[in-house]
Amino acid sequence: MDSDFIDPIARPGAVEVRGLTIRYGRTEVLGRTSFDLRPGELTTLEGPSGVGKSSLLDALAGQSRAARGGVWIRDHGGRMVSDPADRHLLASRVFQTGNLIGTLSVRDNVALRVTLGDLRDRLVDADALAVVIEHVLAELGLAGLGERRPGQLSGGQVQRVAIARGLVEPAPLLLVDEPTANLDRANAMCVIDALQCAAHEFGRTVVVASHDVELLGVADRRLAIHGRTLRDVTRAAAEELLA
Repeated sequence: MDSDFIDPIARPGAVEVRGLTIRYGRTEVLGRTSFDLRPGELTTLEGPSGVGKSSLLDALAGQSRAARGGVWIRDHGGRMVSDPADRHLLASRVFQTGNLIGTLSVRDNVALRVTLGDLRDRLVDADALAVVIEHVLAELGLAGLGERRPGQLSGGQVQRVAIARGLVEPAPLLLVDEPTANLDRANAMCVIDALQCAAHEFGRTVVVASHDVELLGVADRRLAIHGRTLRDVTRAAAEELLA
């Protein structure tokens, strides 16, 4: 075996979920479920609107009070982290609404968590960060918009700025909610390419809730929520082919 080979499950961002349930009051959104996520893979999360896709992303990021069960994320030191506050540092959560700060420029919104937020204790080269941000903005069709405020952007541009922030953050787990829902096809393809790059070239664990057929078509793995159950659509399709 190649001595340089590292099992993806041993890399930062590997996720183990065991016995996870999500419940709001008496309503169970997701029944007891277990699964793993591997770095370097783009995984899509499918299901009708309101079925619990966003709730599952929140649970993975350590941002859900409705979740019960075990969620572990491997950190950069090789430890499996389960505390929600610590998991939050290992996950970049991109919301469909953008969640940008209106008084900050596009550039500062993208850099926010790296330079001012809960990742600020990391050593950051300001010049290198600026180069990365400009590159990511350009890749998402936002070149030249770095000094604008969110109020000067369209809804689709706000959404792409939020995606840019998630791509720039150093967290190994990237969780994205409906990233192409408000975009034309050309800009949607830019986003899809960027998410593939984050997984395949930078080794991040990328999970995307989406109905986008193009995105589902390039996913390394497809999970679907149906009837409070999480189903591995990719594995089911493979088993059907082999049957």
